[in-house]
Amino acid sequence: MFPIEVETVNIAFSRHNNYKLGLTLSRPLWTWMRLEKGYTLQKEGYQAKYYEFLSKRVQYEFNVRQAYTLALLSRDMVEIARENLEFSKRRLELLDEAYKKGRANRIDYLRAVSDYEMANANLINAENAYKSSIRMLALILNLPDTVEIILTDSLTGKDLEIKEGEIRRYDIEYLRKQVKILEELSREELKGYLPSLVGFISYNFQRPYGFEDRWGGSWVAGLTLDWTLFDGFSPSVKSKKYKIQAEALKRRIEFLENQAKEDIERARRDYEYALEALKAYEKNLRTMEEAFSLAKEAYLKGRMSYIDFKQVELGYMGAQISYKKALADVKMAKLKVEYLHLTSLSTR
Repeated sequence: MFPIEVETVNIAFSRHNNYKLGLTLSRPLWTWMRLEKGYTLQKEGYQAKYYEFLSKRVQYEFNVRQAYTLALLSRDMVEIARENLEFSKRRLELLDEAYKKGRANRIDYLRAVSDYEMANANLINAENAYKSSIRMLALILNLPDTVEIILTDSLTGKDLEIKEGEIRRYDIEYLRKQVKILEELSREELKGYLPSLVGFISYNFQRPYGFEDRWGGSWVAGLTLDWTLFDGFSPSVKSKKYKIQAEALKRRIEFLENQAKEDIERARRDYEYALEALKAYEKNLRTMEEAFSLAKEAYLKGRMSYIDFKQVELGYMGAQISYKKALADVKMAKLKVEYLHLTSLSTR
């Protein structure tokens, strides 16, 4: 027989140096709208934060306007104290002259000196109270000490009517958004039991390539069905947790809505009481203003004793102070009614 020549090839089934580079891109193709719902939930979360911001801004506005009203009241107290000091100074000058000429006794003269010193002390206290109110206003506004606050308004009897609108509480709107998010999350968690369709494409670059000792690459594309068969009922547990949280917030919203109505009604009653008191103080101020004018004229002409005139003067100054305080009370009560329509003013 003649020998048969056969060409042979040596194939190495194992190499010491193997190299492989791969890149895989995958994307869920169908997840029962979970990706789209995630975007929607992010949008709802942003709106909830915006309502929270509005609630805090309204509270801040109320605090600023309240502090501003108190600062105006303090400034008016300074003006009243300064007017009283000027009048006490003028009266002391007249009594001093009369005392030196023997037309006034020493008791009246000493009373005038005491009244002047007391008026000066009252002015110092009023100015200190005004400075404190300005510092408090600057602190709320977060202004540095180098900034000087100059008040241009004054407490007047204008704009005392309440501007009421619909009740739209930003703090409650924030909680409603939270409820909506929790309810959506509860439903989304249950979709964890459903399969997801995922598409992928990958490229592999390796050496050896097949049975050859060289570099080569290949593309692979396909679809996979991702389905969790058992994970300890985690979706159900999370869904119930979100549902319970949503129910708790619903009960809190119901409580806050009832509380808001009660707070507004209580604030409105306080406003009405303050307005009635203001009218009474205003009437008393007009009466005492006329009485002071007549008493001043009579005293300067010597037809009224110092003690009687002093009583009228103190009554007039007290009427001025009471009226200004009542006016500030009305303005702050008005602010409270208006801002309670927008958010809770409780610090708790």
